[in-house]
Amino acid sequence: MKRNLLLTLIILLFGFQYALGQAGIISGTITEAGSGEPLIGANVLVDGTSMGAATNLDGEYQIMNVRPGTYTLVIRYIGYQTQRIENVLVQSDLRTVINVEMETAAFEGQEVTFTAQRDAVTRDRTSSESRVGRQELDALPVQELGDVLNLQAGVTQSSSGAIHIRGGRATEVAYIVDGIRVTDDFDRSLGVRVENNSIEELQVVSGAFNAEYGQAMSGIINISTRSGSNNFRGNVRVWGGDYFSPDATLYPGVANDFVDIRPYNQYNIEAGFSGPIIRDKLTFFVSGRRYNSNGWFYGYNAFTPWGPILPGTDRFGRTVYESVPADNPVNRFGDRVDFDLPWFTEGFGPDPDRIYYQDSGERDSSMVAMQTFESISGQGNLQWNVRPGLRFNLIGNYAVERGSSFDGRFTWKLIPDAIPSFERNNYYVNFRTTISPSDRTYITVNNAMRYNTFSRQLFSSLNDPRYFNYDRLAELPPRYQPGQNGFFNRVGTDNGVLERTTQTFINKAEITSQVNPIHLIKAGVEVQYDIIDFDSFGLMSVVEGVEALDQTDNLGIPEVGSRNREAFQRTPLLISAFIQDRIELQNLIINAGLRFEYFEPNAQIPADSENPELFDLPRDRSPDFWTDASPKFQLSPRLGIAYPISE
Repeated sequence: MKRNLLLTLIILLFGFQYALGQAGIISGTITEAGSGEPLIGANVLVDGTSMGAATNLDGEYQIMNVRPGTYTLVIRYIGYQTQRIENVLVQSDLRTVINVEMETAAFEGQEVTFTAQRDAVTRDRTSSESRVGRQELDALPVQELGDVLNLQAGVTQSSSGAIHIRGGRATEVAYIVDGIRVTDDFDRSLGVRVENNSIEELQVVSGAFNAEYGQAMSGIINISTRSGSNNFRGNVRVWGGDYFSPDATLYPGVANDFVDIRPYNQYNIEAGFSGPIIRDKLTFFVSGRRYNSNGWFYGYNAFTPWGPILPGTDRFGRTVYESVPADNPVNRFGDRVDFDLPWFTEGFGPDPDRIYYQDSGERDSSMVAMQTFESISGQGNLQWNVRPGLRFNLIGNYAVERGSSFDGRFTWKLIPDAIPSFERNNYYVNFRTTISPSDRTYITVNNAMRYNTFSRQLFSSLNDPRYFNYDRLAELPPRYQPGQNGFFNRVGTDNGVLERTTQTFINKAEITSQVNPIHLIKAGVEVQYDIIDFDSFGLMSVVEGVEALDQTDNLGIPEVGSRNREAFQRTPLLISAFIQDRIELQNLIINAGLRFEYFEPNAQIPADSENPELFDLPRDRSPDFWTDASPKFQLSPRLGIAYPISE
């Protein structure tokens, strides 16, 4: 434990992090119209930013480390018309070539505007991939990130929301946001909630990964989020809606007439704002979203989860009824005893200050939404341009999701209160430093931390009397027995409890350098440390090894280490490094690289898989039953080639 804590502190204090393909390049040649002579020292600026370059002796320029997005280039040269090139699209990992021919100016200050033409074929793309930019996201009729991914070639989304690329497992996909790997290593799902309104570019790589990408087999989902600029921008979107079906018997509870539509049954509120705090120095971007839905499946509140409350007998054979105080007739389940309600029947007993009753366990069959879901999320990016060649970014993301764990549990349709609820919280912080020692080299250093937690249980307290003890089934009438009444249950609760957290510390560093017109070199190193906690069990009848809960009906929590409870902590360590060369010839692009990965499980495994102690309780196994899991490492050569055969 001390070793893990020390390692975590070292990573946080001294670690670095490299950004994975989160920037593009703008380059080209500036020449004189007519003669074709290169113009030396022409200024090429990215409008609204502090980025720019000057042409060399051959009239060539290059602007590196440009965030994905659509920009306007401004080209100025004394004695020539100033040119504005609009709609210049920059994509991560790719080069955008803008060649300009400049005309002499008839008078001082003359300016002309052009729109950049995009090539039908991307000549430097060596991977099988698809991309969606900000303009496309604004035009698409989608609400969630999964909806956008589902539109890409080779991507499918399961009914549970899991993403599959080219038929691979959902656990074979790596997720990257702003250069940070955000895959939750417990279940390999997306570890943060990213809203479409905060995305600048979405890239889906489905084959031929470059050396900078790892921890994936079927695909990479690479997301670049939005940042601020010198111009104020904002948007607000609000909508509401409902599910509709003309067949009221097939989907009870869903509107089947236009007058029954409830716009509040499903609603969305989201907004995003960006702009300068100090022009050219400090900019911001913030976005937030609130989403709520009651779903399309409704149950009937026909029975209580804890079943009927029936009279018993004492040792003399006399009938004994449940009772509540007359001045506060609320029973231990929170129900107010009211004999005007048909399921309560008056009983009798010796104490005049108490009300004696029995409860049939039936209720009014009112409709209850069984697919409730709500989320609140926010994204922010604060950028400080300290001076030319030095930039800091503080990027943060937070989200909370809550809802019912319906998961297709149609058998609980008559007791919807028996279905547990879930809550998922996650936040992520990334401090990024970008250093550009020259116009052909930049270094990106990031330190990030991510926290995920997921919990699922029926009631907020485990010591809640409403939990049902299934040993009571034998005492109930036949109509409450499983399988006696067709498909639907009439009694019972989901007694399962699940809690897990994943804390991830990621530190990486990357250097990118255009060493000459042909070779673009990238190299980087990464250190990732996880702390994963897991606890899963079900409340069960009190026996030896079960800690009793005094407010429940003889239920308790199984001890850690028993067969009925799985609890553990894992602290794996991952170290990786890569080097990559993008070779750009006239009509040929080659991406060649090498990736190294080292994995330290920091866990134990059985020393002998045939040891009979495998069937013993963990606490009863001998000390030599376990052995340390060995570390693993791997070298992966990568090669990608692009050779356009047409324009």
